[in-house]
Amino acid sequence: MSDVKGIRNHFSLQILRFFMHLVGMWPVKNMREQLISDILLFYIAMVVILALMIETLDFYYSWGDLHAISYNAPTTITVAIEVLKLTKFMVNRSEVMSFNAYTEKTFWKQTYSPEEYQILNKCNRQSLKIVATHIFLMMCVVWMNLSIAIVESVGKNMSDRTLPFNLYFNLPFAETPYYEAAFVFESAAAMGVGICTTSFAGFLCTTNLYAAAQFKILQRKIEMTCYNNATGIVRTEYSARNNSPSADWWTLNPVIGLDKTDQTNFAKDIGKNENFYLSRLEVANKKNITADNARFENKNKETFALLRDCIIQHQRLIHYMERVENLFSTIMLAQALGSILEICFSGFQILLGVGNSIMRTTLSVQFLIAAMVQLLLFSWSSHEIIIESQEIAEAAYRACWYGLEYTDEGKAFRQSLLIIIARARKPCILTVGKFAPMSLDTFTSVFNTSISYFTILRQVNEEGMEE
Repeated sequence: MSDVKGIRNHFSLQILRFFMHLVGMWPVKNMREQLISDILLFYIAMVVILALMIETLDFYYSWGDLHAISYNAPTTITVAIEVLKLTKFMVNRSEVMSFNAYTEKTFWKQTYSPEEYQILNKCNRQSLKIVATHIFLMMCVVWMNLSIAIVESVGKNMSDRTLPFNLYFNLPFAETPYYEAAFVFESAAAMGVGICTTSFAGFLCTTNLYAAAQFKILQRKIEMTCYNNATGIVRTEYSARNNSPSADWWTLNPVIGLDKTDQTNFAKDIGKNENFYLSRLEVANKKNITADNARFENKNKETFALLRDCIIQHQRLIHYMERVENLFSTIMLAQALGSILEICFSGFQILLGVGNSIMRTTLSVQFLIAAMVQLLLFSWSSHEIIIESQEIAEAAYRACWYGLEYTDEGKAFRQSLLIIIARARKPCILTVGKFAPMSLDTFTSVFNTSISYFTILRQVNEEGMEE
């Protein structure tokens, strides 16, 4: 039984499927699943739009109050980004489903050797840790928003009860049953935004990390392409050996079937029966060369087949990452810009925590950490793609190309490796709206920009307090 394993049951992939099912973006098998998927997508779209309406109105009526705007801005920006992501996915829903089906069929349903499975298993652990952390933080933010309204309403009159998010409609939302109905709708909207946030960020992170693992597997395959030829084939130079005068030439070309004693006798009798033994040696050497040539040709076919498969896999991965880029380029631009403001305003609210309740300050801290982790999901996973796709060139150089024969076949193989190296020097890159590569450098730039805006915001606040 072959020692191969699959990765369909990796827990990180199960989480990805679950959340993509929740937003109606996973391939379906029948009409029943299609109906359920459409209903889920419609529900998510409605609650996210409801959240955008609530936060936009709150932002509008808070205009002019720096403290109120800074408290409202992180939530409003998050909702706006998730609406953009959901819209992008809805417009390209067929492409998203086709992409997911292709990913599962091409990569996740395949079987892998123990060494390859070890690479993918490490990827599973990495993805699980960071995605689970992000899910936990986002759910903490959602539940903290809901908990603040509940805790602050305890012990107050019905007319003084507060909702998780302010509503500006001409209805008595502090009274029963309007309060309960509004609370349920706002809770559904908050959960819907939380699901979208975790789904799309986790989707990109998991996809990128598993694609990076595929690049690692490809590196290993490229390194092993010419292993057999480099270690197992040494061609016999028949004509050169026969034409070179040497007292020990018969030790270089031993006759098949003769032991050491026979070889010694053969050397003594060589002068007497030179023509006979030379003809016998020639036949034996021809047999050796014919056998070596046959083995050499078979090894060459195997080697070139391995290299061909590696080139096809490399092209497949390049095309795969181009699809990811087309789907997420605009989203990553919105995420980078939004993260700047989220980190800035959340940090500003933490600075003003003296005048807020402990729970609201805790909410700002959670929002700050969640915003940074979410940006890290995008930047770190994209950075892994850049690194591992570039490592293909190093893997091609590490292959045992120097052990190949100096023949037309060996020359063609080396030229193919040079082409792979030249192509791999241009890494696969996911961009921030086609402007800049998404990488850990981008994460650092966004964080530094957020600190700069935070400093400006603090100065404006101090000047306002002095006036």
